[in-house]
Amino acid sequence: TGNDCPQNITVTTNQDIIDITTAYPNCVDLPGNLTVTDDATQLFRFSLKNVAGNVVFQNLNYSDFDQLEIETIGGNFEIISLPNLISTFANGPLPLQSVGGTFRMQNLQSVENVAAFQNVTSIGGFWIIACDQLNEADDFSAWDGTVLTGGRIILDSNPAIESLDLLSPLEFNGVTFDRIQLLAMPLLEDISTLEIAAAVDTLIIAANPNLADCAIAPICAAIANP
Repeated sequence: TGNDCPQNITVTTNQDIIDITTAYPNCVDLPGNLTVTDDATQLFRFSLKNVAGNVVFQNLNYSDFDQLEIETIGGNFEIISLPNLISTFANGPLPLQSVGGTFRMQNLQSVENVAAFQNVTSIGGFWIIACDQLNEADDFSAWDGTVLTGGRIILDSNPAIESLDLLSPLEFNGVTFDRIQLLAMPLLEDISTLEIAAAVDTLIIAANPNLADCAIAPICAAIANP
């Protein structure tokens, strides 16, 4: 059945993938987390469609995710330190439709857009950390109308971001966020896109030398009248 799965799957080699898919050939709905690292490349062997926990791809030499068949992720989707990952996906958009937690992209030096993920309709948070090429709204145009349901917005150490217009394709009017953190972006000078958010529990803005002291009027008013 589709519930013929272990609680979690962690693979670091292709042999790990072969072993787990041999032991659980009908695993479609994973109740826990999927973690893929190091030398595990044969994603085509998985039959996974839904992961209730987190999905983490880290320290891999992938150039694309064309073999990924996952449609829903209940937790976070984290793509970390894939130096060869690019924005060209030979087989078209991926089937991924929703991420309940954070969509995290970190240390992705060659990724220029999120076109491969254009079927995503909702995400529960948005992190971009040390991604040199992701810096404007056109890079996220594939997410036009995608709902950002809350959670956290973390933008950190992205040298090319000048404005938070890159968030404008996302729908988050009236949303309350746990945290918004904007750190170490030397060209950042405009964060007015955040004005449509309803509230932020924790706001951290630091080490952005081009950003005016009072970049959003409602924030300045809140600071003046806590």
